[in-house]
Amino acid sequence: MAFCPNCGSQADGSFCPKCGAALGATPGGAPMGGMPTGGVPMGGPAAPAGTSGMTDNVAGALCYLVGFITGIIFLVMEPYNKRPFVRYHAWQSIIFSVGWFIFSLALNIVFAGLALAGMVVLGASALGASAQPVPSPSPSPSSTPTMQP
Repeated sequence: MAFCPNCGSQADGSFCPKCGAALGATPGGAPMGGMPTGGVPMGGPAAPAGTSGMTDNVAGALCYLVGFITGIIFLVMEPYNKRPFVRYHAWQSIIFSVGWFIFSLALNIVFAGLALAGMVVLGASALGASAQPVPSPSPSPSSTPTMQP
C-alpha cells in the first residue's frame, strides 16, 4: 500500500484519490528526480547563463527599504542598473521618497506657523486682559455656615 506524499492518505495506482497528486512525487508536485513534469526546475525558470545575484523582484522590493538611498544604490550597482524592472522601482523609490520629504516639510511649516499664531493670540490676550480674581478651590470663610446656639 502506497501513501500520498502530499496529503498522507492511502492510495492505489499512480494517482492519489483524495488530492490527485501523482504517486512517487515529492510534496511539491515534483517527481523524485527533482524536476516537475513540465520540465522547469523547481523554484521557477532557470536564470540565464552568466547572471548572478538576486532576482529582479527581490531587488525591486529592496529599492524601497531605505527610500532614496537604496534607490540610488540599485541605480549604480552594475548588474541591476541594466535591468528595466529594477531601474523602474529604483526611480520610483527615489521620486516617492523626495515627494514624501517635500510633503512632510510643507506640513511641518504649516503646523509650526499655526503653533506660532496660537502663541501670539494667547500672548496678546494675556496682555490685554484686566486683572480678575482667580477663584480658589476652597470655600471662603463668609460662605461657610455658622452654628447658632
